[in-house]
Amino acid sequence: MADQAATLLAIAQENQALRHTVQQLSNAVTALQQRLDALPAPGADALASGKYPVALPEKFDGAPASFPMFLAQAKLYIQGRARNFPDDRTKVHFLISLLKDQAAKWVLPLLRQDSPLLADYGGFCNLLEATFSNPQKGSQANRAIRRLRQGKSTVAAYTTEFRLLAQDLTWNDSALRDQYLEGLSDEILDQLATMERPTTLDTLIQRSLQIDDRLEDRRQARGRRHLQFSAPVSTSSPTGPAESLEEPMQLGAVRPRLSPAEKSRRREGNLCLYCGGSGHYARSCPEKRQPQGNRQTPVADGPGYLGSQTAQNGAAPIELQHLMVPVHLYPPGGPWILTHALVDSGATRSYMDAAFAAQHWVPLRNKPEPVQVEAIDGRPLRSGAVTQETQPLVLCLQQHREMRTLDIASMPRFPLVLGMDWLEAHNVQIDWVKRTVHFPDPSSPAETEMLAAAPTEEAAATLPAEYRDYHDVFEERGADQLPPHRSFDCGIDLQPGAPLPVSRLYSLTEPECEALQDFLRKNLERGFIRPSTSPTAAPVLFVKKKCGELRLCHDYRALNKITIPDRYPLPLISELLERVQGAQVFTKLDLRGAYNLIRIRAGDEWKTAFGTRYGQFEYLVMPFGLCNACFQRAPILQHPDPSRPFVVETDASSTALGAV
Repeated sequence: MADQAATLLAIAQENQALRHTVQQLSNAVTALQQRLDALPAPGADALASGKYPVALPEKFDGAPASFPMFLAQAKLYIQGRARNFPDDRTKVHFLISLLKDQAAKWVLPLLRQDSPLLADYGGFCNLLEATFSNPQKGSQANRAIRRLRQGKSTVAAYTTEFRLLAQDLTWNDSALRDQYLEGLSDEILDQLATMERPTTLDTLIQRSLQIDDRLEDRRQARGRRHLQFSAPVSTSSPTGPAESLEEPMQLGAVRPRLSPAEKSRRREGNLCLYCGGSGHYARSCPEKRQPQGNRQTPVADGPGYLGSQTAQNGAAPIELQHLMVPVHLYPPGGPWILTHALVDSGATRSYMDAAFAAQHWVPLRNKPEPVQVEAIDGRPLRSGAVTQETQPLVLCLQQHREMRTLDIASMPRFPLVLGMDWLEAHNVQIDWVKRTVHFPDPSSPAETEMLAAAPTEEAAATLPAEYRDYHDVFEERGADQLPPHRSFDCGIDLQPGAPLPVSRLYSLTEPECEALQDFLRKNLERGFIRPSTSPTAAPVLFVKKKCGELRLCHDYRALNKITIPDRYPLPLISELLERVQGAQVFTKLDLRGAYNLIRIRAGDEWKTAFGTRYGQFEYLVMPFGLCNACFQRAPILQHPDPSRPFVVETDASSTALGAV
């Protein structure tokens, strides 16, 4: 003990000496600042005389990557030496003197012709920019910013790279804000999910930087406490249960803030601000003092529960480590919501917290019938039966996307709970050591394959014997899977400098809204579409088929106007008619979902974005309505070249005509 006391005393004395040194340095800095403030400010005079020091820019060799910095430094030098450049001609001559290699060769014709641009500083700068700036910097920045992720770097480093890429884009603040969120680490996203959604990119960046600094301070503080105050080793056995000095922290979960309306409701009803119960206040809340393992969260549809765990034989309570996963939600008509969800096999259904739904204005609707809610011991909970549910919303986890409806219950500790109904539907693989969730496929094809197995066998049995070797071409399963990228993917090349179209939503009837929800659900599950943050989007509308069903159409007219058309030739009908002369037997093969068999070229998916009242989405496969969505480029419609070898299978007529 005496040695420890002496060590602590030495540390205290050293700390006092360091504080004294810091105070002396602070006083010295203050004195220097006062002397600096007393000096005359030379800025205005220097600017007026054009004498403030600026370094001479390095010569420009014509490389597009270095052009923006070269032009900025050259303009700054001219401004700093204004007396040396009295007119436009001297400024242009100075810029020409800084050119070398390919850039110098480019300017020679202008000098020989004594171009009028040699006396037009602004026009010459514009010509330089049009010639040497990277014409693909916008598309390159678009692809790079979509791939950008924070990873293990700091928020400051991630933000710097994001800002550099964003300056070459024409996205609005909302699109940049959503893309910035996409690249943040899960640790930062979990903290942001407990706060009000930032309305500007600058606010979001500032808040993310503050969270990252706070987390780093906590990590350093924990490290210092571990080094300075290590717990002594005891050789005696404990005689009773250990007492915790602090409330155990719930790992992986963060309590969401109550909305002002919810706080007011609880205060007016004399309810606890922590759990919402009556008869006590937050400072003496039994749920607050209760170990995490004893917490029970309501579930519906019979005696399902969120499991609990307590130690036996008087031992210290066991603290559960819940499996929390980050999720994105897109409610109808609302912005993206970043939050986290509890994955719990003890819950029979999936839920959203009522306070969380109110805070984010998630649209709700009444359930057809109330569902009784019971706790683990069978007691009906004080919150009563579940009477509301969310309207269908988009739920994204990793690369998985789906349309889902969640029951509404009061569970302040968890914004979302993904229960057995969700686990059974997707058959996810859970790594309990790494605490991660893996999908067999982003579109969860396990369920689809199970449902499609029986119809496939029935279809094969009904085919004629001579066609059973080709039964796979009659299956629907292959048409519902995302095809791979191929050399003939549908590309969308936009006219350089053309402004992106901005369209408004079209009004839809109630049956059309139901058809739209069904379309989104099916195509999200198949992986044909995905949520989008594209700066442009086309509206949707419906037209009736002859059979009375509704067909979804996209109004891509504005996009087609700025698209460079593909002039690939269509086959001549007259030539086709000449080829079929004399034929007696014809076969018509109708492709199932033909357009969905061709992918959109990688990096062009954002151009196919379409807006709905349920959110914005983009295609991964070729949709109807694009001006270059022509099928004639695909090898499936290429006619055989008689000068090259090919194979045609035919029937007993020995006559065949078609495309291979």
